[in-house]
Amino acid sequence: MKIGLQPNRFDWSGGPERFGRPLVDIARASEEAGFGCIGVGEDGEKADELIRHLRWLSGMGIQT
Repeated sequence: MKIGLQPNRFDWSGGPERFGRPLVDIARASEEAGFGCIGVGEDGEKADELIRHLRWLSGMGIQT
């Protein structure tokens, strides 16, 4: 069985444009800890939020 990690707070200081490095650090740490996957949630209300989350996942994937 593999366990996944899903960060659900994205209110770090600096706004969304500054999330890149912390998200990459989280992705790398979760990979090193043996998590099988990482995901981000979406509330289904706004397409731009979904696109932003997909960009974050893509960025984390490139760096791990």
